[in-house]
Amino acid sequence: MTSAIAVPVDAPAVSVDAVLVPRDRQWGAPIAGAVLGILVLLAALANVVAPYGFDVVDLAHRRAIPSAAHWFGTDELGRDLLTRIIFGARISLSIGIISAAMSAAIGVTVGALAGFAGRWIDDVLMGWMETARVVRADVQSIKTRDYVTAARALGASPLRLVLRHLLPGALPAATVATTIAVGRGILLESALSFFGVGVQPPTASWGNMLYQAQTTMTTEPWLGIFPGVFIFVTVLCFNVLGDTLSRRA
Repeated sequence: MTSAIAVPVDAPAVSVDAVLVPRDRQWGAPIAGAVLGILVLLAALANVVAPYGFDVVDLAHRRAIPSAAHWFGTDELGRDLLTRIIFGARISLSIGIISAAMSAAIGVTVGALAGFAGRWIDDVLMGWMETARVVRADVQSIKTRDYVTAARALGASPLRLVLRHLLPGALPAATVATTIAVGRGILLESALSFFGVGVQPPTASWGNMLYQAQTTMTTEPWLGIFPGVFIFVTVLCFNVLGDTLSRRA
């Protein structure tokens, strides 16, 4: 004999995400957003929050280990590493965000055109970047839906169809690709700077700080560890946001 389980009529609804998504992943996006917000704020207010001036040289305290006076230690010229990381955030974050924005602008345009036009135009344009391919796939799917067919039957121009009906549906996926591209841009800048072909000193970026530290990792490891940690955490946060957006898109 089976017994029924009574469920209160006014019981609160439980979202699917709350059941299917692990609790730590539910908190991932807010934490990632908070960390990125702090980093952006630090970069914007670098002149105010940095403990020392950007170009202050203190030869008496060259290669100082992390301490109360210099939380992250100093480099070969006695410059405060925490200060350089804060100012370097301006360059690294700017490069990541600007490169992703440019990629998104071009990718959305190319992807929308390829997905809408099809045929040989699609074949020519699809040697392009990830954002374009994502938008193209969404546009190809959306343009076959009934409301788009109805708009076309009512005489909507191709430009109106793209702007009013196709692009809005493809923007969530494009936003996901753009968010992930920010982290990729930061990694690319870091890699180029690490090999000495990116941002050049005395301008500080996290990548060229790693490049300058590669010869002293055994004697002054903090010169490479702290920039590396900031790169890792920042890229991880952007990827967490991108993953969260992709599950909700």
